[in-house]
Amino acid sequence: MTLNFGSPDNPSAQQTPRQLEDQAMDRLVEHDRIVEARMLPKTRKLTDSEIETVRIRCRELLDNDPNVSLSRIAAQVQFAESTISQFVSGKYTAKSDNVAHAINAWVERHRRRASSTKTRAYIPTWVCEQMIAAVRQAHRRERMCAITAPSGAGKDMVIDLLCEELNGFVINCHSKMTAVVLVRTIADRINMSSRRETCALMLARVSAKLRGQTATLFLNEAQTLPAECAGIVRNIYDDTDVPIIMFGSSGIFSFIDDRTSEAESGGGQFWRRCMKVNIVERMARHGDPDDPQRLGRPLYSKDEIREFVRMKQIKITDDAFEMLWRLACQLDRGALGLAHELVEGIVDLYGRGQTITEDLLFSQLFLESGAEADTMIAAADEWGERRIASAG
Repeated sequence: MTLNFGSPDNPSAQQTPRQLEDQAMDRLVEHDRIVEARMLPKTRKLTDSEIETVRIRCRELLDNDPNVSLSRIAAQVQFAESTISQFVSGKYTAKSDNVAHAINAWVERHRRRASSTKTRAYIPTWVCEQMIAAVRQAHRRERMCAITAPSGAGKDMVIDLLCEELNGFVINCHSKMTAVVLVRTIADRINMSSRRETCALMLARVSAKLRGQTATLFLNEAQTLPAECAGIVRNIYDDTDVPIIMFGSSGIFSFIDDRTSEAESGGGQFWRRCMKVNIVERMARHGDPDDPQRLGRPLYSKDEIREFVRMKQIKITDDAFEMLWRLACQLDRGALGLAHELVEGIVDLYGRGQTITEDLLFSQLFLESGAEADTMIAAADEWGERRIASAG
């Protein structure tokens, strides 16, 4: 199947998914070849000049980058910190070639990572502002709150933003987190000394330490917790009045729903005490910022994607921007997280000065998503055409 990727006037518009994927792989191979050319030769002994160059590059990073330390380099190149220190200072008397190769490769990887900005600076989207407002209100009212939003819509970004402000403790939940593991993890996060004791005794000590504190518990991906953990969450809240914010997919509402007699917590008390925020439902009731006459907004407005592009400091063609917006607005297909990965993947290959075209965007999408990419593009196209038709 050939997808209509753009204007017929653009030759790349008629390329098949396989052709685009092959082009993307060719770019990666060429990029890695260029990087390899900067690496030190392994077929001969290194010269003193080559070894000194590695020392200088490493010292520059140690002097100028606060995130680089001897211990960090040592951990990642698998040499002792003392060895790295002696090499960098020129006092290493053993064979230097292996250390020089390892440090030089680490410097190259570090610089590649630095050229592709992985930090997710806060972008004030409507979705994030809705979540932030709910968290702050739950904190003021000392309530529990369950928040569900599409994958990649910024839940982690919101947690990072509010954690320090609200004296937050973040628990990253998973399906194997039993009640005991959950309590022990919370105890660890609040710097409570661990002891060999029953879950009930540990829970009592956790509650005693949290009681009266101005703190907030963030349970990320809370929908993955087994039902037995619901009682733990509710008991901590009942004993401490500490706000508990639960982020996750729509399954989180099943986790807090104890209105049936079979549920472990029972009686519906957990359900009633939780504020409930469903971002998708709010989208359906909210006006569209791109079309004031339409009820029901997309996940992101075009202005929000323009702000994303501005913060990324990238150049992008109009057709690539349109497709990036359509892809970001697909529920449960990556949202702004997907847009971030696509843009940073292209930056990693070409640098931030490269203009992002529709062809480059699709090529990177095939690298990121494989066989699912053509379905994602078709769904984004269909969604966009429906919006155009409904605006009529």
